Amino acid sequence: MARQRSILGLDVGTYSVKAVELTGIGDDVRVTGLGWERIPSPDMVEDTIHAVLANNNLRARRVVTSVSGRSVIVRHVTMMPMPPEELRQAVRYEADKYIPYDVDDVQLDCQQLGPADEAGSQIRVLLVAAKRQLIEEHIGMLKRVDLQPAMIDVDLFALANAFELCNARAELAAEGEAVALVDIGASKTSICVMKGMADCFTREVYTAGNAMTDAVAKRFGESPTAVEGMKEDPGEAISSMSDAMLPVIDDLGSEVRLSFDYYENQFEQTVSKVYVSGGSIMFPPMLDALKNSFELETNRFNPFETVNVEVADDVIIHEKASDMVVAFGLASRLRGM
Repeated sequence: MARQRSILGLDVGTYSVKAVELTGIGDDVRVTGLGWERIPSPDMVEDTIHAVLANNNLRARRVVTSVSGRSVIVRHVTMMPMPPEELRQAVRYEADKYIPYDVDDVQLDCQQLGPADEAGSQIRVLLVAAKRQLIEEHIGMLKRVDLQPAMIDVDLFALANAFELCNARAELAAEGEAVALVDIGASKTSICVMKGMADCFTREVYTAGNAMTDAVAKRFGESPTAVEGMKEDPGEAISSMSDAMLPVIDDLGSEVRLSFDYYENQFEQTVSKVYVSGGSIMFPPMLDALKNSFELETNRFNPFETVNVEVADDVIIHEKASDMVVAFGLASRLRGM
């Protein structure tokens, strides 16, 4: 009998907590639990995690969660070929070239991505560093809510892993095709350009949903909290809200296109399409507005369309699916455990 194993992907954002429980039986992976809760105030994050666990019958206690933001550094560097253990030592020895923190103050990891030239004389290395205090605080929070940390990931990689799992089950990108993933959260936008997993460019920008909310709040003279409710049910205000958001969307589109230009120059590969996700794209006109701004084919990324879902929660599966992508990607680490 195939061994059954489960993991919980927990995405703790600034606006909401998202959870996806994946269970694997043999090579099959299925969704066995989902949870979404808004965070009422910054001092209620742990209470919100408790609510997500309690209200949705999530059984898995081994959890993969993530960190992001300015305290997390992601770099693509070029080095001489060497065995993995020597590579880790070399990266740590030379870390001050790549990160703005003392090496003793960070958790550091790296992964070889492949050759950097045709001769194989150099390799491309992905380097990740996160402030040690940030990691320790995150682990402490998980333990206080009775969860067992299995891995601390990075939002950008969770986004890529979610796409990789879905693409293996339904062809979202052709072999050799470069596609972009753009996840627009409340406080940041994660950008990941992929051709397979080797040629991968990542970047975070801080034009995101909060800026759109603030623009609407200024236009209508409402509080940001009231605007969040309006975004879910805009009614007759939908056109005016869209107009208010448009300058922010244009600014975001400029940042995203700069990222595409950089990738295309580095890898001599054109980005062909975009998959968008995050809570901010649930506003009805957002997909068309982003499509116009990116000037590329733009699709909503729904991870639940490609895997078996054993949960009867239509609100999350259909209405909030695009907000669950990072949590889904975190849980996809199940495949390597």
